[in-house]
Amino acid sequence: MENPFLSVIIPLYNKELYIKDTIWSVLNQSFHDFEIVVVNDGSKDNSLEIVSDINDSRIRVVNQKNAGVSVARNRGMNEAQGEYIFFLDADDILLDGAFDICYELKNKGLDVDIYIASFLEKNSEGRIVKQKVNVADGKVNDAYKALFRGQLYIRLGTVFVKRHVAIEVGPMRQDICLYEDMEWLHRLLENAVVYSSQKIILEYVRYDNGLSSKLPDVSKDFAGVVSLDGLYPEYRRKLVGDFIFRRLIVRIKRKDWNGAKVILSNNGIGVFYAMHCFILKVLVTKSFTR
Repeated sequence: MENPFLSVIIPLYNKELYIKDTIWSVLNQSFHDFEIVVVNDGSKDNSLEIVSDINDSRIRVVNQKNAGVSVARNRGMNEAQGEYIFFLDADDILLDGAFDICYELKNKGLDVDIYIASFLEKNSEGRIVKQKVNVADGKVNDAYKALFRGQLYIRLGTVFVKRHVAIEVGPMRQDICLYEDMEWLHRLLENAVVYSSQKIILEYVRYDNGLSSKLPDVSKDFAGVVSLDGLYPEYRRKLVGDFIFRRLIVRIKRKDWNGAKVILSNNGIGVFYAMHCFILKVLVTKSFTR
């Protein structure tokens, strides 16, 4: 059988309340040339049984012992057979027509490494709190700059990427569990041909427990292992600088003095540059959206 055009990779760990709706949001798409690779990361609830009860030949389940979301996503990349891959979390919902972008890629033969769509952000009560809509349809000349200026938004559930490009970039880091997807996406954008779309394709639900939620050790946080030293191009450095300063503030607010100390130690006087990037991003984003 001919390989599918798109591989949808879903890492699954204890999502019995959500996984059925997530999978059906994929199966109900008008574009049908895809496979769903569910990587069951040692789920202990009824998640696997729920998936197994869905009768569709496009669903393929890969089982592994619990090893974390990065390991599951990397396994999905290795198992995928499509020309493009698309990561979807097991509690996200695709909107109708989310894969229409694939018609354009396939029928027009566009030579695109990465296609980035827009998304909605909801709170745990189901209310829309943000619309992350890319500014334009078409090629993005400097994706880092567009992200920094608030002209482009990115998360895994909105990114269509050529499989061979993803594999060449390398696997997601398995030693961190907070913002590990950001680290990989930053690498992915470095030498890629990027297109953006204003089309909103995803409902992302943010389960935010505020200051009561527990932070992992800083060694498991991208902000705790990244350094600004030697990081280029310019706007990638600015993006990471803004990120570092924001995460430093979070650690301080949570009174995680050791975590804050590690971030400061990793960057030295670069933390002042990070603060500058934070202020600059606030200013340019406000001026652009005004």
